[in-house]
This record gives sequence, structure tokens and C-alpha cells, in this order.
Amino acid sequence: MNKGFSLIELVVSMAIMLPMLILILNLVPSMNRVHHTAHAITVSSQLGAQVMDAIVWQSRKTAADFNQNFTQLAMPFEAPFSQFKHTIADTNTPEIKTIAITVWKDLDNNGSLDSDEPSFTHKRSIVFYKGL
Repeated sequence: MNKGFSLIELVVSMAIMLPMLILILNLVPSMNRVHHTAHAITVSSQLGAQVMDAIVWQSRKTAADFNQNFTQLAMPFEAPFSQFKHTIADTNTPEIKTIAITVWKDLDNNGSLDSDEPSFTHKRSIVFYKGL
């Protein structure tokens, strides 16, 4: 009795497994792209939260000067996040400020948010209460 596989059985099994292997290998580049996009959005979210916290803290600290405008255009972060940029939009209304911070990974380093660049936007309203 001969134990083992014949050459025909091996060729047939390889012919069955080869298309599946090709499909799996075709998924690797797209999975890599999804991973990098998700990472960039996560970092953008964390950096935006830090900027928002600093603005909220500063606006509460200087409540007497609630008319301060926080608007900024395409500011880079310090290393190791220098590839990330952010803009700040401030409605600059007297009693309620609405701050929107957009952070993105500037892939082409042109200083503007393009449609293919991963981004995240934080919005928050800050109410100035003078008391009675």
C-alpha cells in the first residue's frame, strides 16, 4: 500500500487553491490603504481634539475678551505630525462661538485639503454667560 498523494491529486488541489490565493493577495494592497487612511483619520481626530481643548481653555480663561477670533488657515503641527495641517473657523458672534477645526494629512504638501486626503472636523459651540 502506497501512502501519499499522486501527482494528479497535487495538481488538482493547486488548481483549486490558486484562484483563492490570488484573491487573497489582491486584498492586501487595499487593506494596507484602508489601514493608512484609518490611522490618518484617528491621528487627525486626536490632534483636532487637542487644538479644540486649547481653544476652549483659552476662551474660558479670557472670558472678558470673548470677542477674540480664533480663525486660522492651514497651520502645520510640529514634528512628528508635520504632515498634518489644520484650519480653524470661528463664527465670532458675541454670545455663542462656534468653532470648527478641520485636521487633515496633507499628502501632497500643498497646504489645502484635497478630496483624496483623509480628514476629520471637530465642531463645538462655546457659550459666554455674563451672569445676572
